[in-house]
Amino acid sequence: MSREVEITALEAVAHWFSEAKRAVILTGPELTFEAGIPDAGELHFNPDINSFREDDSVKEKYWEKIAEIYPKISAAEPTAAHKAIYELSILGELDCVITQAVDALLIKAGCENVLQIYSSIHWAQCLNCGKDYRMMETLTEMSRYGRKIPSCAVCRTGILKPPLSFPGQPLPHWEVREAWIKIQNCDFLICAGASLENEPVASFPVQARGGGAKTVVISAAKGSADDYVDAVLYGGPAVVLPALVEEVKRVSSV
Repeated sequence: MSREVEITALEAVAHWFSEAKRAVILTGPELTFEAGIPDAGELHFNPDINSFREDDSVKEKYWEKIAEIYPKISAAEPTAAHKAIYELSILGELDCVITQAVDALLIKAGCENVLQIYSSIHWAQCLNCGKDYRMMETLTEMSRYGRKIPSCAVCRTGILKPPLSFPGQPLPHWEVREAWIKIQNCDFLICAGASLENEPVASFPVQARGGGAKTVVISAAKGSADDYVDAVLYGGPAVVLPALVEEVKRVSSV
């Protein structure tokens, strides 16, 4: 794609955003990777839920991985992409941000109305009674007492896991339902660094465009959705989104 076409596409997207009354931004694993941390929400990272429930060796291996990566996730800072989304929320009518990421970096950047449809890695939840625990506190307790598998201090019998959807588990019902409502009612959708290969997210741009919304993909690589959205801006979200912020400011001042 030529530089001239790229600039024209960026300007068009900036105009669409400036004119939108119910804009939605969908983000995904590219933003997580740009922050230099692993995506703990990816299905290949997590074991089958039945194996996790029944096999202590599976639980031990999983919690060993969490203990290794969580300090990196907890210490991670928002990238230029996260900060740009926060700026867009100030510049325009951004209804919400839907994210596949489980790292909460959008919230750390100051974004409000964030729907974490894969939930959050920052909590552990009892599979028996539903009691929630902060992840760092859980890992600290495990280290202090030499435990390989954390258990619930309330019901005493429950095993803890992050509230992420493991293979064999549905996605969080409320968050997915709210995301569908936002997608159906939006008039502009940006898919920034999102994984659009699996449902329900794969249908989001189709549903939005079918309802009359302008749809845009921002990604470092070509994807299956590129052929049926209104515009594609190729490049890493940490590069493209700040450029979009500047273009929105420019077109808004004209």
